[in-house]
Amino acid sequence: MGILCIFPERATRNCSHTPKQNSDAKAENAKANGGNMACTDCKTPLQSIANQKGVPTPANHAQVHHDPAISKGGTRDTSENVVLCPLCHQELHRNEK
Repeated sequence: MGILCIFPERATRNCSHTPKQNSDAKAENAKANGGNMACTDCKTPLQSIANQKGVPTPANHAQVHHDPAISKGGTRDTSENVVLCPLCHQELHRNEK
């Protein structure tokens, strides 16, 4: 079972990657960035922060995006997951439409 996406327009749909793939992608990102996670696009330092209901997503929240989406021919290969900050993640989804 996937994890619930944070985007309001997708709130009832599951993401295409599993919690293990998320943690693997975050570990790979941290390794590539000297032990600390950073947004793949803008290089903002990131942390694994649990979402809290009713609280805005922090700007330094590490989010994992599957690239390309499984619906567009992607696979579940961890090497295809990218770690992004919320702003870059939202922008990426806006540009996919």
